[in-house]
Amino acid sequence: MTKNQKPKKKNKSSSYLNDDENYVSFSKQLEKLSLELRDITGDGNCCFRALSDQMEGNESQHLVYRKQVCQYIRQNRAEFEPFIAALIEEEDGPKKPSKLDSFEQYLKSMEQAGTYADNLCLVAFARLNQLNINIHQISLPIWTISGVNTHLNRSVRELHLSYHNGEHYSSIRPLGDKSKMPTNIFFKSEAKIYNSFINNLQDWNLNDPDELNDKVEQVMRITSWCDEESIRKKLAEFDWDVELTINYFLSNNLDSNTKCKNKKDKKAEKKQKQMERQRNKFIEEKVKSNIESSVPSTTNSSSNLTLSNIQTQAI
Repeated sequence: MTKNQKPKKKNKSSSYLNDDENYVSFSKQLEKLSLELRDITGDGNCCFRALSDQMEGNESQHLVYRKQVCQYIRQNRAEFEPFIAALIEEEDGPKKPSKLDSFEQYLKSMEQAGTYADNLCLVAFARLNQLNINIHQISLPIWTISGVNTHLNRSVRELHLSYHNGEHYSSIRPLGDKSKMPTNIFFKSEAKIYNSFINNLQDWNLNDPDELNDKVEQVMRITSWCDEESIRKKLAEFDWDVELTINYFLSNNLDSNTKCKNKKDKKAEKKQKQMERQRNKFIEEKVKSNIESSVPSTTNSSSNLTLSNIQTQAI
């Protein structure tokens, strides 16, 4: 769940991917990494079900993991409460007085089966289990929620979830894996590993595709750079700082062929090419007409003049 997505309940649906118009494209994207999607029940518990599939090989422990996450958040109230209060206020506006404060209201709702999980739940799960959670989205970089100290000199277990259309999580498996075993996927991601427990609430909102696209468009507009993938990678390297990314592309002597031409230049170039094609066609027809009129029909037509020479003379 991303920002502005309030916890709610959802009716059970046996399959989400069957109705997802992006399923084919998403599958092809994952195939390049030798991964595939595993369909997860869409009943409001999809995030915990997907985590259960990664950890256990099936969805059956989703309620156990929900309870553990809520307990962890409650036990670490000082770390989570500022984010919860800010998210609730941003989504719903100022609250009327209640017997329960916003922190307890949040947990009371999250403890109920069918309530959508959010980024806080994923961070709590990662920290509780001392692992990393990789979130795959269509046409976006992989987001890694780190629950461990990234400087530890040891291997860290990785979980892989897919996030669909801002509303659903599925489990990601090795390509061809139909087993009921826990996953064991590990690869070095090019995306920057984020320690999601940072002191700036804004960093919780980076999973918003619109915000990311806005940043990419800003860089493209100012630098005239058209390679979106390279822009996304540099944004990740610079902690999504648009100004630093722009300065990088402007200050480095990069291949000018990769730069985008503005609309005016493109329009002029298109018109110029069209005029050249019309001109060449006219010359060819004129030359053909002159040759036919100057060579007798009874004589074999052999000429040493090439088309380029004739064109030059015609000009």
